[in-house]
Amino acid sequence: MGLLARFAIKELGSNVYQTDREADDVIAEYAMKNKEVFAILSQDSDFIIYNTKTYLSISHLNLDTLHTIHYDRKCFAEQYLYLYVEQLPLFACLVGNDFVPSDKLRKFHHSVCNSRRIHISTMAGNLSNIIRGERWTGDFNNLQELNHISLAVFGNFNDSHLIHEGLKSYMLGSYYSPPKVCIAVDPSMERAVYERHLNCFNSPYIFNLLCNLEYESSEVLEDATRLPSALVYREIRQRCYGVLFNYFLKPNYQENRMHTKYGDTIVIKEWCAYKGNLMKYPELIKPLPLDMYSISKDEIGQIPRIEDLWFNCSEIQKLWLFWRILQIPMEFNQLVTLPKEQIVLACILNYLIGGLKMGPILQPFEVAVFVAQALWRKSSEQLKQLRAPFVDAVAVNLSTLFMRGVTAVLMVLNVCDSPFPMMYAMPWRFFDGKLFHHLHNEAKRRPNVRELCGNQNEVIKDFYNLLPVVINNTAYNIENFDWRTVFEDFKYPF
Repeated sequence: MGLLARFAIKELGSNVYQTDREADDVIAEYAMKNKEVFAILSQDSDFIIYNTKTYLSISHLNLDTLHTIHYDRKCFAEQYLYLYVEQLPLFACLVGNDFVPSDKLRKFHHSVCNSRRIHISTMAGNLSNIIRGERWTGDFNNLQELNHISLAVFGNFNDSHLIHEGLKSYMLGSYYSPPKVCIAVDPSMERAVYERHLNCFNSPYIFNLLCNLEYESSEVLEDATRLPSALVYREIRQRCYGVLFNYFLKPNYQENRMHTKYGDTIVIKEWCAYKGNLMKYPELIKPLPLDMYSISKDEIGQIPRIEDLWFNCSEIQKLWLFWRILQIPMEFNQLVTLPKEQIVLACILNYLIGGLKMGPILQPFEVAVFVAQALWRKSSEQLKQLRAPFVDAVAVNLSTLFMRGVTAVLMVLNVCDSPFPMMYAMPWRFFDGKLFHHLHNEAKRRPNVRELCGNQNEVIKDFYNLLPVVINNTAYNIENFDWRTVFEDFKYPF
């Protein structure tokens, strides 16, 4: 949701910017420097630590009255912790933050609480007492004090740099060295990477891959007995990595550089949350080349370097590469004829039916429900009035799987320099979770195309037009599969 929210806000006409560093720092610094900013509306405790504008609670915001809670920095420090406000960054570091990890502090926290269980209220009071008693100021330039703190907290001097970096991170306006694109590219390409990221033209994946060789995906609600969505779409990501780093070119071609400009081997550090992955360390994932055996000799000549792909290719060439990265069974001429708002939906479903070696992940009626809900002509108010469905774990899992597919296709779209506008890849144009859940439940009870399409003749007509494209060249192809075993009133052509 965090990924898509920025594009929703942008589509509504607001300016949206992404950062090349910790967003909290940039927000706090922007607020401090700009007079028109009177407060920061958020729910992140770091904003009470920074010396910046007023911090207001978004979780307590009443949209009808616009009343909320003000977290007062001075009051918090002096009346609750009995510290000076200048000591708040040190307090935050010793509680644990992005620079001082909690696992490094666990032993210290147990000693502070004098208990096997860590209670934050007990720890906050005792920690404040220690800071006052030791007269620690939290000055990151005071090396003697940093060593003293490190010895008391970690039992050694070697980790004083963690405290130093943590304290420094709260100093707004300090020098920051932005990350660099890690492969040798033209200056125009490097500029484009930064501009597209900072101005929110691309999803953050591209910048993070080209600069840090990293990919992250958080935990989601999914069935632990099924293949995790992170693994379902991994090969698509790997082919994206291949295109970004020119790995899809012929092995003997000079542009096939599998090393960074610093000489390191290109391996992507993936941090994907799913059952069985403890995430103590990243998974090291190599880029994949495109399937060259399925590409004709004439087509191989069309495969460009990443710089040429972004600056010198036509939309149809970019769309062709988009199709090749997804490696879906759907024929390219079918993809080209689709309305733009149906491309992402059709590609995800086609991939989930015929793009995986393990065979179809979706059942035929599930495919039909995805297609039908995308075509329903209902206003947001009508959808709001729709009876809330009985929560079905399968429907929840399918929604998660589909939405993860949207983020995978977004990455492909950005890698290929958007052969069609990003706005058509936004899920609110072709997916509604509540409607999907409702239709999924109804289709199980009454497997009927007309009912599935809400008795809307235009929707039924569109359903019979879109479904054959979605199932093109798969096990559910109309020529090979009897859809009347799924829907008693199935009639094609309509």
